[in-house]
Amino acid sequence: MNKVKISREGTIQLPQSIMRKLNLQPGSEVSFIEDNKGNVVLRNPSIDILAYIECAFIEEASYLGIRDESDCAAFVREYRKEKRG
Repeated sequence: MNKVKISREGTIQLPQSIMRKLNLQPGSEVSFIEDNKGNVVLRNPSIDILAYIECAFIEEASYLGIRDESDCAAFVREYRKEKRG
């Protein structure tokens, strides 16, 4: 367990081990989310948005015939090729 003190300004300094675990760098943003048990959880919002995007594309991927990572990579290559003209 890591403990930190809150400054008079209400700021804290995250331990390096937590920053590494959440893949945070100085200047990164963090989210504080309350779970259904009332616990406040510190999150990396970049990872949260990726999970949201992944869920949003599940049906589209099936429609496009994307079944695995290689299908996804091929789709992205083809899309980039079309964008370049």
